Amino acid sequence: MPVFGCSFRLDTSTLSRATQTPARPEHPGARYARDALDLAAVSRIEVFKRAYEEWDIEALLDFYADDVELVQIDRDNPPSAPRVRHGKEIFKGMFEHCAAAGVKATVEHAIAGEERAAAAVTCEFPGGRRVLANGIFELEDGRIVRERDVLAGDPKAP
Repeated sequence: MPVFGCSFRLDTSTLSRATQTPARPEHPGARYARDALDLAAVSRIEVFKRAYEEWDIEALLDFYADDVELVQIDRDNPPSAPRVRHGKEIFKGMFEHCAAAGVKATVEHAIAGEERAAAAVTCEFPGGRRVLANGIFELEDGRIVRERDVLAGDPKAP
């Protein structure tokens, strides 16, 4: 079962008017099928959010392809030279480290389509330091194959 999945349809009604072609009426069941797909995506987003916020590492790793690519852009790794790493084990190590350190994660503004998803993940470390990652996730067969994060964080304590 794909991890993320939903369908977004282009509203062609304005295109039909522009080309003077009459718009075809939508099949009555099409709206309900589209709504069911959207509800499935919302459900998967909720699973993703809960897995992050509860550090359910196995559930989190299920979202990722084995050969996932992680691209990170931050103060030390600018867009011209981002940090790039590969493999699900990278994520497993990060998730285990954060869970063991008592990091509190919050997922906001999550959205998913067939080929991409996005979310803002804020991690609050013991002591109050926060790091925000705005992530764009490229999907294939419902799994994350590339995660591109732009990170900003509070300075580390001296």
